[in-house]
Amino acid sequence: MRKHSVPRLPNGAVAQGSQKDYGNLVDAETAGLAKATFEGTDIEHYASGQVLADDKKTLLINRANDVVTKGKSAFTVTKTTVDLSVTPHRGALTVCWDDTNWTPVKKATGKSVAAPNQAKRYVVNSKLRTIGTRWVVTDSTAARDQSC
Repeated sequence: MRKHSVPRLPNGAVAQGSQKDYGNLVDAETAGLAKATFEGTDIEHYASGQVLADDKKTLLINRANDVVTKGKSAFTVTKTTVDLSVTPHRGALTVCWDDTNWTPVKKATGKSVAAPNQAKRYVVNSKLRTIGTRWVVTDSTAARDQSC
């Protein structure tokens, strides 16, 4: 199903948990953007703050333009940091994002509306925090000028 790669890390279960919940967010985003609604997804369980606002904004723009997505993105985690000394716990992920098999299309025609010459593989830096025992992505920045 999910095509994401997660390395084994010395901080073990905590780092793995943050990466798993990041993947859960990506799955919710993918499902919602494919059907032009986040209804029935867990997006609000795994996103908050700027990430949730940006996702909702993207969905509204896509819906207004009759755009959905086809396929799935993939990512590989390249760096994970966690800070357990603060409550809520904080973390950061750097991933190599791959949009090669994930394309925005016109819903009615299936024709691609992807921006021409836009990078398909690039670095994404995300910040996370805990809510209870789960990790929630609060901020995410794509560096399309940094290939990976």
